[in-house]
Amino acid sequence: MLERFNSEQPSNYRPSVWERYSSFFKAAIILFLVLVLQIPIRMVSELNSERAMRQRTAAAEMSTNWGLEQTVTGPILSVPYYINEDENGKSVRKLVYAHVLPATLNVNGTMMPEKLHRRVYEVVVYNSKNKFSGEFDLKKFNSLNIPASDIVWDKCVLGIGISDLRGIEEAIKLKWNQVETEFGSGVGANWMFNTGVHVPVAVSANAQTNYTFEFDLELKGTAKLYFVPVGAETKVKMTSKWTTPSFTGAYLPAIRRVTKDGFTADWKVSNLNRQYPQMWKHGSGPALESSAFGVNLMLSNDHYAKIERTIKYSFLLIALTFMVFFFMEVLNRKKVHPFQYILIGLAMCIFYSLLLSFSEHLNFDIAYFVAALMTVGLIGFYTMGIFKDKKYAMGVTSILAGLYVFVFVVVRMEEQSLLMGSVGLFLVLAAVMYLSREVDWYNLKTKQEPIE
Repeated sequence: MLERFNSEQPSNYRPSVWERYSSFFKAAIILFLVLVLQIPIRMVSELNSERAMRQRTAAAEMSTNWGLEQTVTGPILSVPYYINEDENGKSVRKLVYAHVLPATLNVNGTMMPEKLHRRVYEVVVYNSKNKFSGEFDLKKFNSLNIPASDIVWDKCVLGIGISDLRGIEEAIKLKWNQVETEFGSGVGANWMFNTGVHVPVAVSANAQTNYTFEFDLELKGTAKLYFVPVGAETKVKMTSKWTTPSFTGAYLPAIRRVTKDGFTADWKVSNLNRQYPQMWKHGSGPALESSAFGVNLMLSNDHYAKIERTIKYSFLLIALTFMVFFFMEVLNRKKVHPFQYILIGLAMCIFYSLLLSFSEHLNFDIAYFVAALMTVGLIGFYTMGIFKDKKYAMGVTSILAGLYVFVFVVVRMEEQSLLMGSVGLFLVLAAVMYLSREVDWYNLKTKQEPIE
């Protein structure tokens, strides 16, 4: 073995700036390529947004024929009375309405969901059967200070607000103090509803009487079913076989249970939880729908939103992959041409196009697995062609597969995604710092190799 290392250059040879700092120039080129590759990534993101918009358009078209999202407000009792108003200097007697909310309101509902399809798009719709019951207490009606002689008790109207009347399945029959009658179309005297049904009801001038009501409402709609808690005490119980509900609105259920067989949810809302009274006179009505609550039957495979979250990690994924190849160059003296970096980057960009295409026909998890397998396999095969070494190809393939698994876990764990992403980045940075701790960055080109 020679006592000294042989030199590849003459003793007076001085490396050029490019040779001394070639690794830094290469790193700058790689960073530039990572930024340039965000252009096709952005194009895929815009394509994903366009497909998501088409999904919403198709869903709206299907919902229009079936029934839109539904909000049920009521029942509300409207009591007519006369007031005197000045019109052009003359006193005119005008019929207006006072509105009374029920003392108790109980709703027991069941939702039967199904999916409608149009090409690759789908929307969840439902049929629902809802049983309403409760009572009106008119003992405090005198607190409105309406003269008894001005009240027209025999023209009282009971109204229900229904946001989309196309969803009404059957005639709505009312039992008012055990007397059966039937609702008619239109909002009647209740100006607070844009759409709804109403029915005249018999109310005695004796305000000490309580009035019970009961009716069944079979209603179709799309995804959401909301109720407005008009009762001084409102209790709503909903059941369904849908396994991915979202409970939204002004109030969350007091009790909820979601299993693989469906969900059950119970709400209990008091008038103390609301911002409006139990009765009011003409001209002072509140915005009732601001207190609506209910359930949204969410599609478990909302793949467009998941793809958009996946795309957000594209810069990180491409940068880390290029970093792996760069360190293989630095640590193992293996050369990778910038054009080869471009091909590897384009393969990673095509991953998102594959994911979008497959997810419109397959479950998102399966689509992600197939797209990632194709991409990792292609890059692994190309790596073996570059380095002519199965060991390097297997190493790159394993690292790349781990990166795709990491992104998948972060995307799936919506609530813990920030935590998982931060911890993952810390571990990656720690690994890079550990592997590069002994690299002589200033002497990568002039380092001598021993000759025996």
